[in-house]
Amino acid sequence: MKKSAKKSDYFDAYSQKWDRALMDKRYRDALMFAIRGYLVSRDFGEQAYETATLAYMAKAIDCLSNDAREKSINADKKHQRCSFCGRGESEVRLMAGADANICNEWVARIHSFFETDKTST
Repeated sequence: MKKSAKKSDYFDAYSQKWDRALMDKRYRDALMFAIRGYLVSRDFGEQAYETATLAYMAKAIDCLSNDAREKSINADKKHQRCSFCGRGESEVRLMAGADANICNEWVARIHSFFETDKTST
């Protein structure tokens, strides 16, 4: 009976650490606690704890992935540039397309080009 109490104590300790790390958005720490919990549960031969810690690992990895994706998107937004002239948002106004950006100066150039083309025909 004492051994099962130890098993649940270990699992509870890692579970609480994992929960706290996840709440604090420390996803790498949460993953490490889940891995440690998994190793302890494997040493004890507890299939239910192993399965639970694998779910914890999956959740931590998912959070890490989403966090990295959000940071990448935010970094891209901060460094957007015109696809034609390369100037950034601090220099010109940008309009985003599917895979490119165009600044107000290039829109004016293109507009001017087509207006000139109309009058010459």
